[in-house]
Amino acid sequence: MNVEEDPTAVVRWMPALLRGQGHLIRLVLDELVPVLSPDDPTYDERMGGIRRMGHGTSEMVLGLCEMLSDPRVPAPLRRELVAALCDHASTIARIWLPEERSQALSALRIAREAEQDPEVAAALDEVRAAIASNH
Repeated sequence: MNVEEDPTAVVRWMPALLRGQGHLIRLVLDELVPVLSPDDPTYDERMGGIRRMGHGTSEMVLGLCEMLSDPRVPAPLRRELVAALCDHASTIARIWLPEERSQALSALRIAREAEQDPEVAAALDEVRAAIASNH
């Protein structure tokens, strides 16, 4: 893919990245964290890594909201982006701090207000509900 020829080339990878992050976060939170002992000498380092993962996914969702408002991103790709986020929003939100959740909800509200495609708008409503209910 050539970004100069297709400005959405990088955006086309985002759904796969979101889905991968969603699965990874679920594994970390549901299978790794429960077996970690606070007495483990690497505990703080591991929890710090999980915290960084949360911050990274928060930034990724904020970037996705910006992509949704980019007129170069065609409607089918916007639908795919939101569908990927919708599939994993509640999982991804589990790893966020309250301020990251608040920022994401605000950015998603703005994206929803600007969205003209009814399918994308409905999916954004679902994403916001999933994130809001996971606190």
